Amino acid sequence: SAGGHIVLISCGSDRGVPWNEIALMMATLRTQLRTWEHRPVIVLAPEGPPRSLADEYPDVSYYIGAASNVHDLEAVLVSRASVVVLLAGDAQGDILAELRDHNAVVIANTLDLLLDGSSKTFVMYELHTESSTKFVPCPLTGKRHDLLKTMVPTRSGVFRTQPLTGAQPVKMETQFACGQVFSLSFLGEMLGREYYVPSTMELLQALVMPARRGQSSFPWLVPMPQEFAGKT
Repeated sequence: SAGGHIVLISCGSDRGVPWNEIALMMATLRTQLRTWEHRPVIVLAPEGPPRSLADEYPDVSYYIGAASNVHDLEAVLVSRASVVVLLAGDAQGDILAELRDHNAVVIANTLDLLLDGSSKTFVMYELHTESSTKFVPCPLTGKRHDLLKTMVPTRSGVFRTQPLTGAQPVKMETQFACGQVFSLSFLGEMLGREYYVPSTMELLQALVMPARRGQSSFPWLVPMPQEFAGKT
């Protein structure tokens, strides 16, 4: 109840909980090279964790509930958390690509209302498609897009999204630059880049997961002075 914890939220159904992904995140959050950064972790998912995962990380709390339920979000104390990560889970194959993130988008905006624009909580979104970025809030800047203005009906009566006027590439968005948005398409682009620039993946692994190769050195984040804001 003191706050300052990390909340991992699965936005998928009970058949789409990304336990493998959660296990990889836990391995990074519980690395022995940075024990001073260990913080309490709560996982919100529609089902309980695998026995092996619960045994490996006994200090992690698991709350069985629905991410779309406001009471369940409040139960894991998202308003007091230092970091909240929304995991998209497995995508449904029988749904339009533009709608694959519908659940994550709803939960992201619900979470933003609960946080009430708080800049103390860092929120990270995992999305299936990069185009969904324009529908999730950016708590760091308070930026919000009008969802209704981007929906246009087709001849079949199904609504589709249209690009926002003056919209910029996803990689130029504030959410992407500060690490708030991640999608599988970005990983696919990196794999493609690996063909032209070998060792790209190894370099990324050395930067974000130094414990994997037993490195004794690692990047360190420091607060940016306020007078440096907007000068890069």
